[in-house]
Amino acid sequence: MFDKPNFVVSQVEKNETIEAAINATACYYVHPQKAGSVENRLYRNNNYYYIKACLECLRALYKNNNIAIEGYYDIYRKSHMHPFPYIQEDEIGQLIKMREMYSPTAKSPISLPDLFTNIILNYYKVDENSLYNLLLKIIQTSNALFPSFQNAIVVFVIAQSQQQKHKKAEYHSLLSQIILNMDQKSIKYYKEYEFISKVDWKFKDWLADDQFIKKIAHALYMFRYDYYKPLFYKNTGSRIIPDLKGVLD
Repeated sequence: MFDKPNFVVSQVEKNETIEAAINATACYYVHPQKAGSVENRLYRNNNYYYIKACLECLRALYKNNNIAIEGYYDIYRKSHMHPFPYIQEDEIGQLIKMREMYSPTAKSPISLPDLFTNIILNYYKVDENSLYNLLLKIIQTSNALFPSFQNAIVVFVIAQSQQQKHKKAEYHSLLSQIILNMDQKSIKYYKEYEFISKVDWKFKDWLADDQFIKKIAHALYMFRYDYYKPLFYKNTGSRIIPDLKGVLD
């Protein structure tokens, strides 16, 4: 009975897709199943988040390379356009099917740590040899809570993908740097993850101790509770929140 204006879907920016990929990946790596937490506000089986994180990483990978994409179906439909031959069309199709017909025992055809590392390299337009120094620079020049949590997830996941022990230790040491540099005002759960700043990562036996890595994951799980507050402000637009790239923009 009246004219209705056309609905225009607002374009999602690259920073927003990388943020979604980090948040989804965090849901897997700091899930109570991995972090040893009693409280569980997430799906009980963290394999669901593995699938979701892979899809969000793929969406970010496309967006970083200026391939227009909205839903997950576009990831499959435009798979011939992406410039990464190690990701096969049938693997993307299998991943989407796994999400739609979810099974807790289903195994993803794509390695999340490798995929996540690749989207970070692609986002910053650097190679793996330069990534550590770039992340160190970012961490040293930004102490705000919002990018601090995102950077903590980035370095933690990349650390898990490293094969060499000294590389694992290097990336884990960035976690300590993040916590040390943070502005502690109004951070509710800071005491839960402050201990990370005091870990001596040169003692590489830590890296072989599953219980210790689980303790770090639990600390990041608590860190995420603090992160939700600025995430709320950002999502509602009530405050301007610094993004992942911060001072490097």
